[in-house]
Amino acid sequence: MRTILFLILVVITGGSQAQETPACPCCTENHRAFDFWLGEWSVYGTNEALLGGNTIVSMQDGCVLQENWEGASAVMALAIISLMLATVRGTKYG
Repeated sequence: MRTILFLILVVITGGSQAQETPACPCCTENHRAFDFWLGEWSVYGTNEALLGGNTIVSMQDGCVLQENWEGASAVMALAIISLMLATVRGTKYG
């Protein structure tokens, strides 16, 4: 009975042939292309008046950027930007 159960588990889980997820799938040079943008930013208009502040942080092991905007006129916005590389018809873009 134990042998049958073991074989069933091996078949269900794919045995030892299962592919492992890389330790850091977004630690490539392409994923780091926007690192210059990370940090705290004050945004000024052409008349040098403060328009607001922007905070950019890296999340999810470098796979995502989060942009937090707070305008001087109390307008707030949040943007989530995915940095996952796309594969189209076997060609890797990014």
